[in-house]
Amino acid sequence: MKASVSNIGISFNVEDVSGQKRFSASNFNKNSTVSDMVEGLTRKMGLPTTDASGNKVAYRAFSKGDSRHLNDTDLVGDTLKPGDDVVLQPNINAGAFA
Repeated sequence: MKASVSNIGISFNVEDVSGQKRFSASNFNKNSTVSDMVEGLTRKMGLPTTDASGNKVAYRAFSKGDSRHLNDTDLVGDTLKPGDDVVLQPNINAGAFA
């Protein structure tokens, strides 16, 4: 028996922290980890992967509806609901030295 698309995918909205880049993710694999989701959407949205000094920029997913950061190891289908709004935020290490 073949699974229907509605059982394997989820649709939600994504934006960068400035709100200027927005993307609608459709039928995103519910079995992907949040980490895989962030990596794929960072590329798809053309977000910077390095800072002005050439250091790698890591992003985290923030659920606007739940007002919380999503854990990298959680599955997308377990942590998001259809239509959720997600913000990709750069992970800032306060007090870090270059």
